[in-house]
Amino acid sequence: CANYCTILKKMESHNFSSRVEHDFIFHRKDEPDVHIPMINYNQRKNADTAIHGLNLRWYGTTSLASPFGSNSINLLVLDDTMASYMNQQTIEEFDSYSRSRPTRPLGYLPVWARYTDDKVSVIPKKRTLRVATLYLQETDSFDDGSSLTSTNYTEMGSNIIENVPWDSQILTCMCMLLHEYESRKEKRHTAWGSSTTYMLNGPAGLLM
Repeated sequence: CANYCTILKKMESHNFSSRVEHDFIFHRKDEPDVHIPMINYNQRKNADTAIHGLNLRWYGTTSLASPFGSNSINLLVLDDTMASYMNQQTIEEFDSYSRSRPTRPLGYLPVWARYTDDKVSVIPKKRTLRVATLYLQETDSFDDGSSLTSTNYTEMGSNIIENVPWDSQILTCMCMLLHEYESRKEKRHTAWGSSTTYMLNGPAGLLM
């Protein structure tokens, strides 16, 4: 997403933990830049963001909480009553808010998207192809009402990015960054190489 998205990283220390904010700046044609934050704490798993007023959580990211990279990350839609790094400014405030309000388990929350590298392809002799898939539910449709297919992508040519739903662009850029972070660590099912390839794969998902 380098051509149309700039990512800035800011860290703030809070007692024994650091608040990490990634600012995704999208440069849209003939429109003002759009800033979308993603926040996590370096000693805690998971990362939070918000789109269209919905608090979301990338559930399964590891940060510094684990020496191993995650093989599976779900994007959860949080209930309005749940604590979020987007709303609570310190980890103490987040924990206090969480304790004061009973909420349903995260396993019962809606899943908007899912990242996995379970079908990773590894080429021997120091040549490794890192492949992961992002499955997500589209919230918008193309202007002509057509479905998301490989044929559509071919016909769109160089203007493909303008026809990908806006939410999908945001979430894909976030997932690319999370994929890069998680892939820097040793995975329990494989050892990673040093190169990454990002590809768009039509209706099956986004291959990275």
